Amino acid sequence: DGREIVFAANSTEPPFDKLNSDIFILKADGSGALENITADNPAGDSNPVYSPDGRSILYGMQNIDHFYADNVQMVIYDRATKNRSNITKDIDISCSDWSWSSDGKTIYFMAEDRAMQSIFSISSAGGKHKEVYRGGTNTGASLALGDKYLVFSNNNLNSPAELYRLELRRGNLMKMTTFNDEILTQVKLGDVENVTYKGANDADVQMFIVYPVDFDPNKKYPLVVMIHGGPHGTFGDQWHYRWNSHLFAAPGYVTIMPNFHGSTSFGQDFAVSIHGNHSDKPYEDIMKATDYMVERGFIDESKMAAAGG
Repeated sequence: DGREIVFAANSTEPPFDKLNSDIFILKADGSGALENITADNPAGDSNPVYSPDGRSILYGMQNIDHFYADNVQMVIYDRATKNRSNITKDIDISCSDWSWSSDGKTIYFMAEDRAMQSIFSISSAGGKHKEVYRGGTNTGASLALGDKYLVFSNNNLNSPAELYRLELRRGNLMKMTTFNDEILTQVKLGDVENVTYKGANDADVQMFIVYPVDFDPNKKYPLVVMIHGGPHGTFGDQWHYRWNSHLFAAPGYVTIMPNFHGSTSFGQDFAVSIHGNHSDKPYEDIMKATDYMVERGFIDESKMAAAGG
């Protein structure tokens, strides 16, 4: 009704030894005091969005105040009763970019999942979530034409971002833009392989391999191991503008991107497994990724390098 505004803000108190953000409600005319509706949560709260009928506020909540990659869960706050419902507490993914359907019954959101960023939906009453679209890295999903379509940006290891339209009822996908098509016809890219190998503690570790153009498995190639920063992040199925793997592979290198322990998109336990000890497991995972590639038989062991953030 335009009478109030909800927002997230840094609420950290002196001596500033922890970082926290909370959700605040402010009357639009500036009268009255700020109302902090998440003061009881010592960890971060973010991105509040009113429901279409204005009765509820959907926001993101973390539970660990000293772990920045803690899963973000979606919470619905009832403005009248001040009760709240955590609708994703039993789902092992970290939510982002959520929005309501026009009838308020469904929530659409993004989440990293197994080195991709997929689109999901869930009932606003909670329950099981549904994967709406998987493939590459998807962002900015918005409902259109009476919730008939979902429009979003998609990019992947072989393609920069373009807009796509997904018909929700039938699942039909249509590419809407062609900004990069002409440029891509002038560039030849190597193949991409998605593999899993055994890393630290014999755990499964996912990795992308990007091959040089015209790769011949009977020849020997130098190896570049790309190491993502964070350390809680991921080298995903993404057209990366800063660390583009095809740019490393193009001169003739086999390029690998291991998503070592601590990487996001593989569940909370995998991400938090290096908390307080950032070095050991990722190092072991990186070295075992290198051994895995040498065992494939086409790597020149005298020509290996590391790169990354």
